[in-house]
Amino acid sequence: MLYVEPVDYAYGTVTDKDGSRLFTMNFTPDFLISNKNGDVLGGQEDIPVSNLVSHHQNKELFFDISIDQSSTFPPDDYSITYRVTDENSGKSFDITKDVIAQG
Repeated sequence: MLYVEPVDYAYGTVTDKDGSRLFTMNFTPDFLISNKNGDVLGGQEDIPVSNLVSHHQNKELFFDISIDQSSTFPPDDYSITYRVTDENSGKSFDITKDVIAQG
C-alpha cells in the first residue's frame, strides 16, 4: 500500500444541475514491478483512484494505492515504480519503492 499526497495539481471544471461551477481533481496511477536486473515482471495502467468534485479548489488531497497479487514472487529484490498522472494537467510524477520478497 502506498499513501500519496500530490501537490501543485491542476483543476478541471464542471457545472452542476443548478449551473454552479464545480472543480474536479482527477488522478490515475500506473505501476510496474521489476526485478533487480530491471526486467518488468508485471504491472497495470490507468487505475482509477481519485475523481473528486468539489465547490472549492481543495489544496489538500490524498489517496491510497493498493496492490494485491495472486501468487508470491520468489525470494529476491524487486522494485515497484508508480507513475501518478494528474488527468487535468497531463503532468505525472514517479515514485519508486524497493521491495524484498522473503521465502
